[in-house]
Amino acid sequence: MSRSRVIAMLVAGVAGVVIASWFSTWLHATPGQIAAADYTPTYVAATQWRAGHGDDLYDPAGQTAQGAALGLHGAQFAGNRFVDAPLAAVVAAPFSLLSLDASFRLWSLLQLGLVVVAVALVVRAAPWPESTPGPIRLAAAAAAVAGVGTAMLFVQGQWDGLSALGLAFAYVSWRRNRSALGGASLAVGMLLAKPHLAIVLVAWLLGRRDRRMLAGAGAGVAAVALATLLAVGPAGVIAALRAPWLSMGVTPVRMLLGFLGLFASWLGDGPAAYALAVAAGLLALVAGFRLGAVTRRDPATLEVSLAAATALSLLAAPHLLAQDLVVLSVPMVWCLARAAAADGARRPGPRILALLLGWIALDLAARADIGNYSAAPPGRLVPVVLIAVLATSGAVVILQRRRRPAQVLVRSSAAAL
Repeated sequence: MSRSRVIAMLVAGVAGVVIASWFSTWLHATPGQIAAADYTPTYVAATQWRAGHGDDLYDPAGQTAQGAALGLHGAQFAGNRFVDAPLAAVVAAPFSLLSLDASFRLWSLLQLGLVVVAVALVVRAAPWPESTPGPIRLAAAAAAVAGVGTAMLFVQGQWDGLSALGLAFAYVSWRRNRSALGGASLAVGMLLAKPHLAIVLVAWLLGRRDRRMLAGAGAGVAAVALATLLAVGPAGVIAALRAPWLSMGVTPVRMLLGFLGLFASWLGDGPAAYALAVAAGLLALVAGFRLGAVTRRDPATLEVSLAAATALSLLAAPHLLAQDLVVLSVPMVWCLARAAAADGARRPGPRILALLLGWIALDLAARADIGNYSAAPPGRLVPVVLIAVLATSGAVVILQRRRRPAQVLVRSSAAAL
């Protein structure tokens, strides 16, 4: 058996053990743990929407009253409020016909399924070398799914799986030169679930200056806006626009995993942290726009630039927690495919191994950050790891570009001789 197949089997085996560990946590979740899970406010909001109170989804008193009617009292439900997009309640409405336990289990399985489908789509569409064995592709998919983002998504009943699927559909569409469909997929997937995670991705789209892509994104935004208006009415839309600020009130700022959490963990929840987070976010927007422009000039950079824009978009998000990192499972796969092509016959070569080490470092950092209320040092680790990975990747790309002209000159001289 070749070295690459042995390593692939080891990676897949470790990923399987990790997945089994959080499956065990999910299976043994108690009623109290389920009542305190992130899915429960969605379940309550879905019940409200079915009862005709779609304009009342973000009212704390209304949520508390509906929760009490469903048997949720005291510390189980205190501070756990619905802060997602309004259509989350609409999508979850059929699930609210079940008991909370059954609804939570089915919803978690659905979200996990969306992540698996997203990763599978990218595995098929990514630019793997033709000689890449199936076990390597399977190991890449398993490693991507086994991240801490998927674990938190699954055990908390979050719904970033839709965001991951929207990004995957967008990437596959752009790989197949279907610009409009890709723009629409990205817009719909992000707006339905976590629109605040797409800030820099919007700048990336603008940097591409692809009219069909922008038209598709505009159509997706219009479709979601119309569906939201029809579902919850003008009052519900206005309340939804305040939801990101409500979510920041639920989670201590120093626990967030983006720029804001990084600075707040060091400087405290004050003007300095917010000012630095805004400044860093503006730099991320500029970088995202430039990354889109690079891909417009050189389509071969799609994977690298879109992955970097996705990571920057998470860092710039005003509210980022561990479950939101599941979105990175999608670019992880296409980056592994690009790395396999660059490593050539040395698979799994240094680029693949570096990516896997970065993925493991991010996973460990996220596990250390979960539930960590303490101030710095060391502060939030996830943004530090993401910034380090982005900086390292950028340096490697710059060095490769500088070497490329020299390599071309050497080859030309050799051919002339």
